[in-house]
Amino acid sequence: LANIGLVVLGAMRVDTGDVTIGEFSSVIFLFGLISLPLRLIGYALSELPRSMAAWLRVQEVTNEPVEPDPAADLVVAPAGTGLVFDRVTFTYPGTDLAVVHTIDLSIPTGAITALVGPTAAGKSTLAELAIGLAAPTHGTVGVAAGPRAIVFQEAFLLAGTIKENVAFGREVTDERVWQSLEVAAADFVADLPNGIDTIVGERGISLSGGQRQRVALARAVVDRPSLLVLDDTTSALDPATEATVLERLRGELADTTVLLIASRPSTIALADAVAFLDAGRLVAHGPHARLVDEAPAYRELVEAFEADRSRA
Repeated sequence: LANIGLVVLGAMRVDTGDVTIGEFSSVIFLFGLISLPLRLIGYALSELPRSMAAWLRVQEVTNEPVEPDPAADLVVAPAGTGLVFDRVTFTYPGTDLAVVHTIDLSIPTGAITALVGPTAAGKSTLAELAIGLAAPTHGTVGVAAGPRAIVFQEAFLLAGTIKENVAFGREVTDERVWQSLEVAAADFVADLPNGIDTIVGERGISLSGGQRQRVALARAVVDRPSLLVLDDTTSALDPATEATVLERLRGELADTTVLLIASRPSTIALADAVAFLDAGRLVAHGPHARLVDEAPAYRELVEAFEADRSRA
């Protein structure tokens, strides 16, 4: 529009004799020279608010203080012990309320221990302390030497193949992938059209909830961890498949200590021992049958679990 306006105005001025054709051509040429810089300046000014907003967001991240790695506070557990909590207390920064209080718990190497308790009892916090995702405010957490792994209830899968999800960037042979899938009772993979090369889709959309959980479990056991934390990982499995998974963990990973957060009576009964938490405190520890007889609060909770399952 500016070019058209200049041509119309210039033609009128030339017609009246106020400017010559040479002068008119010079103005058009000079305007052509400055149009590109003007466009660039306009673009820069229009992008300035968005650039400023992006810069402020980046600054929020880069100015955050770098917290020390909580896993650095883990110590090596005594021989024959897979996991030990020594008077462990954890309080979230900026608060005075302890989530777990003075936990003393020792789990033998290779044992499967179920963490049981009502909502907000501190189960997930204790699991994070065990795996090194959080550091205790007081006390120490000891773990047997070797890799550690955790599997959450909501399994996250990549959009690639089953093999890529199990390997997760590690150099793993196909044989090792199949062995891990077998430990996780993911026998369904053998029936898929392309086996471990089957693409699962974004977040594993082509798989059921139980299948995603088993692939995530296979990813966790591929390194044969010394400590395996399962945060209600088998919740989407039927009791028979769940029993198969735990039995294979016992058989194939005999030296792996398993800490299992559970809310199903069938899962709890499969564990070697139960650690019962209530209000952040370790109330009882021992075999499931003994706790049912000796701990009224535990018995009531298990009965509530069973009643809830019956209604479902």
